[in-house]
Amino acid sequence: MKDTSRHQQEFPRILVSFTLMIVAAVVYFFGLFSGGLEVDETCNIRHGERFDLEYRLAHPEHAGHALFPLSDRCNADYDMIPFWMNPLLVGLVVLAVWLVAGDPLRRMTADAVRWIRTRQS
Repeated sequence: MKDTSRHQQEFPRILVSFTLMIVAAVVYFFGLFSGGLEVDETCNIRHGERFDLEYRLAHPEHAGHALFPLSDRCNADYDMIPFWMNPLLVGLVVLAVWLVAGDPLRRMTADAVRWIRTRQS
């Protein structure tokens, strides 16, 4: 039987976690710059929506200035950021963190439970 060390078993999880973080960064920058340089032209030409400057001035959190959650609205009814972008970012980051920290946390919890049981007996 082949003996594998803990480090060899953890390497694929760390590699997948790193890849997930790269994908999350690409998705984030895609969302961050989805409004383009000229937001009014992007709303009108690319998305076919009316650009409402008064709304954007009254609601700066929807004017593409917030880092998270991503939002870049043309008007009160239309956001240029796809609806799936923010949940996808959260899911990718949570999965990446869980892949790296899940097993060590499980081992620490199991060790703590074992230590408590030995103290009780």
